[in-house]
Amino acid sequence: RQKLLREGKTTRYLKYAIGEIVLVVIGILIALSINNWNQERQNCLKEEGYLENLERDLNNQISSIDIQISYEHKFASAGNPLLEEFNATGILKIDSTSSARS
Repeated sequence: RQKLLREGKTTRYLKYAIGEIVLVVIGILIALSINNWNQERQNCLKEEGYLENLERDLNNQISSIDIQISYEHKFASAGNPLLEEFNATGILKIDSTSSARS
């Protein structure tokens, strides 16, 4: 560079300088591209983790709901004979010794 300037070849120096600037810009663009790719890869890994956690949580909730539904069915089935008797007679017997409510 300095040799070109000393010899008065400024156009050749400007070409050299522009070439260096272009190389630096290309290097920066490559570095940004690599950084963006890496960031996107990390985001995809986080997203996969979130989706796995969400799926696990939903499966746990489904299991809990199934258990609750089973319990409610048993509870409702146990009360059906009393409800049927009440509907038929208008009398609700709590146990064999108590008489009724109407």
